[in-house]
Amino acid sequence: MQLEVYSPAADSRPAPIQWNYEQLKSGLQDALATYEGRVYTEETIGAAKKDRAGLNKLVKAIEDKRRELKTWCLEPYQQFEQQTGELVAMVKKQSSAIDEQVKTFENKRAEEKLDKIRAYYDTHHSDISLIVPYDRIHNPRWLNVTYDLKKIFGELDELSDRVHKDLALIEKNGTPYVTQVRDKYLQTLSVGTALTEKVRLEEADRRMKQFEEVQKNAAPSQQPEALEDKSAPEVIEMDFRVWATPEQLAILKECLITNHIKYGRVPAAQKGSV
Repeated sequence: MQLEVYSPAADSRPAPIQWNYEQLKSGLQDALATYEGRVYTEETIGAAKKDRAGLNKLVKAIEDKRRELKTWCLEPYQQFEQQTGELVAMVKKQSSAIDEQVKTFENKRAEEKLDKIRAYYDTHHSDISLIVPYDRIHNPRWLNVTYDLKKIFGELDELSDRVHKDLALIEKNGTPYVTQVRDKYLQTLSVGTALTEKVRLEEADRRMKQFEEVQKNAAPSQQPEALEDKSAPEVIEMDFRVWATPEQLAILKECLITNHIKYGRVPAAQKGSV
């Protein structure tokens, strides 16, 4: 089934429009030449308006004739366009109905495939699935018809092996911040990012210990001078205790350094009264 046009024939195009183009063009060139370089003054402004109106009238006459002829030439096509549009609408209506069924089938197939992938991951890698939920690793391409389940299962196996090895590597590093480093890894699944976090935490701890050592060895005479500086903000001294995990203490140290808060150990003689 195909569309066939009987008239006009494919090898018979409409003849060019015949009209006095060259004659009219020549006459206009001569007529318009008389306006070139013409300068109007206050006394001749009325003539300028008359000339402008005459030229605008000529433009309107040409445009009106062009639109009239265009409408006449397009009449056969407009009917053809309307009829073809009607046929296209008929076809699209049925195509849309079929498309809905196809999409319903494809969505069902994708959901069934997703269930199989999830089931494999939760069954064969139940330990890793507890700390790395499936939604974190889902690849939309896996639901494509051409993506084989066997290949997907292989990729899940590789991912699980990699996570096991990365976590073991983090444990072997012997850092006191293993919990924070492991959490960073589980957030990013990037051992490089996790080890960078390890270096950052250890560096912060090192700087805090240096700070404590400087404070401990500082001469007592240097401290009052800083407090007597009238231009400095008021400094309040207090002793307090905190109950925290080693990780929380590390965060507290980093906070003190970042905010330039001076601190030191409570003298042994005062510890009983705190």
